[in-house]
Amino acid sequence: MNKEELLKWNAKYDKDHPWWVQKEKELGDRFRQTNTVTKDDLLQLVDWKFKELPARRKRVLGLSLKNKGEAIGKICNEVFCMNIKQDSTRINNLDDLDGVGPSMASVILTFYDPKNYGIHDIHVWREFFGPEP
Repeated sequence: MNKEELLKWNAKYDKDHPWWVQKEKELGDRFRQTNTVTKDDLLQLVDWKFKELPARRKRVLGLSLKNKGEAIGKICNEVFCMNIKQDSTRINNLDDLDGVGPSMASVILTFYDPKNYGIHDIHVWREFFGPEP
């Protein structure tokens, strides 16, 4: 797929999914302005990520609710303000939060810095490498 095709599909996705696009903009703008994530923000991210997967959404929301707001804010602020280029450190730090694994960490980082991050989950994995054996 070349750049033009990718941009075409991206524009189609944005047009077909206005709620997702609006939520991405709203949360991303707030993260960049405050350099942090609140507990409510984290719950909205879970809702955004798993909107069409109700059982997974319920499970991850339950885990995410265990986090204290102060811990979420502290970890996200540290991750956003890190002056390092090792993404694995950022992902590992976010992974310390209940309900946040590498996939959800990629959502947080992508909302915060969409020019340098992209969402990486099983769907992306399958596009790159095909179905699991």
